[in-house]
Amino acid sequence: VEERWFGQMCETLLRDGRSFAASKAVVIAVPLAALQRGDITFSPPLPDSKRAAIEAFAIHPATKLFVAFDAPQWEPSATFLAHTGTLCRWFFPPSSSEAVAEAYITADRAEAVDAMDGAALTSLALAELATLLGKQQAELAKSHRWTHCVSWANEPHVYGGYASVRPGCLEDCRQALAAPLDDVLYFAGEATAWNSNPQTAHGAIESGLRAAKELQLRA
Repeated sequence: VEERWFGQMCETLLRDGRSFAASKAVVIAVPLAALQRGDITFSPPLPDSKRAAIEAFAIHPATKLFVAFDAPQWEPSATFLAHTGTLCRWFFPPSSSEAVAEAYITADRAEAVDAMDGAALTSLALAELATLLGKQQAELAKSHRWTHCVSWANEPHVYGGYASVRPGCLEDCRQALAAPLDDVLYFAGEATAWNSNPQTAHGAIESGLRAAKELQLRA
């Protein structure tokens, strides 16, 4: 992808030959890893200060594991449980159709989970849930329906789950990453959420609202 920005115009050129033009501005809301890898080429190139802000972050893996059962294996009041295992954080979202437990895994634990096959993941999930819920693994296995894993590190064009500031980088690098360029390029994404909740999905949403407000003020 190539992003051409000049004057008060911006043009996006896609690899399949399509192009889109914006008469005023564009919001760059892609995963930070895509900018670090150079998946988007900017013409003219981004200034050194913006490149430094982009490179100030480390990208970490994040994975979600969904495990479905014939019926809930947890108390109706349960919403979240945590322990020190590999699948250390479990959520139990309410559902009218399926009983699904959801594990959220990050950093080194996510790398370990991403390397497992489906059978190993199911076995690990049932073993750790059995410990958390005070049940036998064989009992959970009888009610188990399916297991599904989503790894953001392995998703094309995503390459990771969240960004953290590298040691020694400036404290204001999130603000520097979020700062608009020439009132033409605006930036959103969880890494730019300097005034809300970085490293979270709601922080990414809030950064989009912030970029939209910046555009409104520009107009």
